Amino acid sequence: MNGELHGKTCVITGGARGIGRAFAERFAEAGAKVAVLDLTIPDGVPGAIAKKGGRCIGISCDVSDPAQVDAARASVEGQMGECDILINNAAMFPVLTFDELTFEKWKRAFDVNIHGVFLMCKAFTAGMRRRQWGRIINIASIQFWTKTLCGPHYSSSKGAVIGLTRALADEFGQYSITVNAIAPGAIGTETALASPLGPSIQVAATRQAINRMGKPEDLAGTAVFLASQHASFITGQTIVIDGGIFKL
Repeated sequence: MNGELHGKTCVITGGARGIGRAFAERFAEAGAKVAVLDLTIPDGVPGAIAKKGGRCIGISCDVSDPAQVDAARASVEGQMGECDILINNAAMFPVLTFDELTFEKWKRAFDVNIHGVFLMCKAFTAGMRRRQWGRIINIASIQFWTKTLCGPHYSSSKGAVIGLTRALADEFGQYSITVNAIAPGAIGTETALASPLGPSIQVAATRQAINRMGKPEDLAGTAVFLASQHASFITGQTIVIDGGIFKL
């Protein structure tokens, strides 16, 4: 789909590394102007993404902070124009049992994993509605349905992402804005493999129909498809990409 999204402005949270970085590179290849939002933007990341074929800027932003989200919106619009495609990928996944959870840790997970999605949608969809075109892609998780590896805070917040996806699809459909979610399975990002989840991710590959570890790049093609005109009649859906983890 090279060139499919030429001229579109794509905003990706958590876009400097891991799954978000893979999205950014694929959307640049498709011709989009890419704005990468993350807590920190490593030197050279925007330039490396831009070499894939598009233009890229990096903006430091904590998506749980309304003021930072509003400042990011102003920066994107000032440098690239209004957002056409919003990918809510930023998330945190500390591995905690219910007994280990405090309310502060529970709230922080929700602040990033779902409140950040809400704030980004509030900030970046006004132009989509006015122009009668837009794409929102939220990143959920199969942990909403399957064994909880991170803990109840993660599964609950990702379930809320699916609920918000369905609600916004219903509300925004009148503006020709589609809203969908991708629910990844065990994806071997550098951060995940270095965390307590690392061994479980490697074991998961042996239980999948496709017996290899998932890579961030395995998700990016679906995201580009959902952002394209080919998916203009797909909305309110959660697409599971897990290598067939439900194999018996």
